[in-house]
Amino acid sequence: MMRIRDAFGIYNVLETIMKKADRPLTCVEFYDDPDVKKFADSVNRVSDYLGHMYRRGLLGRTSAPKTYNSQARWGYFWKARSEVTKISEPRLALITPRKILAKPNITITDNGNSIVIDLPGLSIAITSKN
Repeated sequence: MMRIRDAFGIYNVLETIMKKADRPLTCVEFYDDPDVKKFADSVNRVSDYLGHMYRRGLLGRTSAPKTYNSQARWGYFWKARSEVTKISEPRLALITPRKILAKPNITITDNGNSIVIDLPGLSIAITSKN
């Protein structure tokens, strides 16, 4: 079941065609279907619809070969349902200290949430309250 609200419109037609296909299809190949022509007035508009579905995570895409009748850049395919609903777990970013200034008598580093100033006999750490 698709996540774009369009029960009988263009997205439903594109989904039906894509699920029947055994290979990635370009916007030109979709536009050749009479059901798609009912909703889209040009190949570029079909490309817009496919791009929207791709950005929503419903489709995958691969480079399309150039042919004599098509300059389509992408071939689209339907992702498996398990791939569409898979939510990746957030990862904690490992912050490595970044040297801002390194001189013989002073070193300033940025640790992500604090800045450390190291002098020969003194170390100052500045942290944000936010």
